[in-house]
Amino acid sequence: MKLKQITRDELLGLLDPEIHESVLGMPKRFPDGEAVVLFENMTMDSSQFGARTVCIVGPGRGIPSVAECETGKAWLNDLPSRREYPQAFIPLGELTPAPI
Repeated sequence: MKLKQITRDELLGLLDPEIHESVLGMPKRFPDGEAVVLFENMTMDSSQFGARTVCIVGPGRGIPSVAECETGKAWLNDLPSRREYPQAFIPLGELTPAPI
């Protein structure tokens, strides 16, 4: 499955505003990362349906690349009803905050 590349504003629009600052700080905290990947629970009969998580992927991380996410072998959480699958990504360099 090919992941959709999204913009900074699209990513932030999908996330709770309370975590925007933390997400925008990811490039500074993880400069060796490749991208930020958006994971989402897609199990419609789960109480966690729609839950979203963002993770850094890249060398030395649990998921080494966006390409690994596209194989279908990368997900978060082991319990099937809580499993979140990759939906979209943004290269780490494109996550920098817009100038004021």
